[in-house]
Amino acid sequence: MVPFLRQRSPKKLIQNKMFMQGFDKKGRPIGVVLGARHFQNKGGLDEFKRFVVYILDKLCSRTPPGEEKFVVIGDLKGWGYANTDLRAYLGALSILQVN
Repeated sequence: MVPFLRQRSPKKLIQNKMFMQGFDKKGRPIGVVLGARHFQNKGGLDEFKRFVVYILDKLCSRTPPGEEKFVVIGDLKGWGYANTDLRAYLGALSILQVN
């Protein structure tokens, strides 16, 4: 197992930057991301990757059998330059591409 996947990411969870919000009409789980609550210097890239894997695992575990999709809503209200973290975004995209 990759070292950064061994533990959960409590610091990112405390920030409440993402939460589950029920299911859509087809039964797919819905996740809501609050972009204004992400700050680059809190925890580093490895912790952010652990957070992404944890959230994806939560979404996948709530996905009904036979369904391969989930819904993520990005709320960018209040998001600005202070919340921009290109390294974290590229890290999250690499996780999505590889897996």
